[in-house]
Amino acid sequence: MRLAREAGVSIGMNARQCLLAWELPEHINEIITSNGKHQQWVYGTHKYLYFDNGILTAIQE
Repeated sequence: MRLAREAGVSIGMNARQCLLAWELPEHINEIITSNGKHQQWVYGTHKYLYFDNGILTAIQE
């Protein structure tokens, strides 16, 4: 598992920076809670970016 950096994206980047690095995701899952907006960006079947309030917090491959 790679936590700090994955092919052009890094933890701490904002959503716009990630769009420039990986382009548009195939799907975005979103939930809004009392802690803010949380998103999962889906790329294919095995790549995901996770955002908390617009900041990349996790990369899954």
